[in-house]
Amino acid sequence: MRERTALTFERRSPPAPLARKVIRAVERRLPARMPASIALRAASGRVHVVVRRDGQTLRLIALCTPALREAVERALAQARYALAARGTRTC
Repeated sequence: MRERTALTFERRSPPAPLARKVIRAVERRLPARMPASIALRAASGRVHVVVRRDGQTLRLIALCTPALREAVERALAQARYALAARGTRTC
């Protein structure tokens, strides 16, 4: 079974650059209501984000190298929080 890692970041602080890229990319695709695939450049590699809507819930799935995992987890958590603040339910 996979061990969960604790994500520590300040929710009141501005999102990290990768989180901002995810937010912008997702918001551009929200009106389409179709699954989307986004490739983003991170500081030390690329991240592939799959965006899928299931009813009222938006799913964000990221594929990355193990070296980027912690940064991507943090960025997705920040992106989910920012999207939730704008009324988008994510998981």
